[in-house]
Amino acid sequence: RLLSLPEALAWHLERLAPASRGFWRALRPAAAAAAGVPLPDHQLVDLVRDWQVRLRDVQELLTSPTTSVRLVLTPEKVVIAEARRMLTSLRLHGLAVDQVVVNRLFPDPADDAVPGDPWRSGWHRAQREGLARVHESFDPIPVLTSAYLEAEPVGVEALARLSAAHGPGIDLLQVPDVEGMTVRPSQGGFILTLPLPLVTAERVDLGRRQGELLISVDGHRRVLSLPSALRRCVATGAKVRDGRLRIRFVPDEEVWPRGS
Repeated sequence: RLLSLPEALAWHLERLAPASRGFWRALRPAAAAAAGVPLPDHQLVDLVRDWQVRLRDVQELLTSPTTSVRLVLTPEKVVIAEARRMLTSLRLHGLAVDQVVVNRLFPDPADDAVPGDPWRSGWHRAQREGLARVHESFDPIPVLTSAYLEAEPVGVEALARLSAAHGPGIDLLQVPDVEGMTVRPSQGGFILTLPLPLVTAERVDLGRRQGELLISVDGHRRVLSLPSALRRCVATGAKVRDGRLRIRFVPDEEVWPRGS
């Protein structure tokens, strides 16, 4: 929810800030007389618009092709379920998830010099089952594993050792290409595609408000400003398949006559 805050606040500020300072100055006397109360000074309006620009900059940084999220979890049922929901909500808001790190794995008791600890054996079996669930849930996202260390890794040196323990050939700073929202022409209309992993159609609610598309998944809501071409279209169908939401738009003949 914190990562989605810049987009949500910017959306509200865009509706509070006028299109231009000149328009606001011209409108203020009549609007103040109609409202019966003084309207905000232009300095306050400038401040709102400044925050609007800043929030859009933050949103562009979060959704940039050079930005990604790494999910870190332990292989336990409740934690895995929450990480699955987090993956869906991150992708709903356009944030890329490029790796999953499974943390605090117990070593295999069979590797001990003196085996026979039933407590560790039980945890090892449970974690092995959880790890299989993680691979099944997040495929094809790469899954890395990290052993349960003897102490909490705090500081640059400890984190560097933890990174090195993943083995050679893994670049933890490399951000791969991750699919984002797309709009493509299709059979006289358009198809909007948004990645929504791990969800079914029953968990997705859609709405339309003028030039905006409202998408809700398990209580997480996003308001998408539609591209100009889709604002003159009507949605004729939607489906969720293979981890993607696909919505079909066709031209609205009332605003986009045939042959235009």
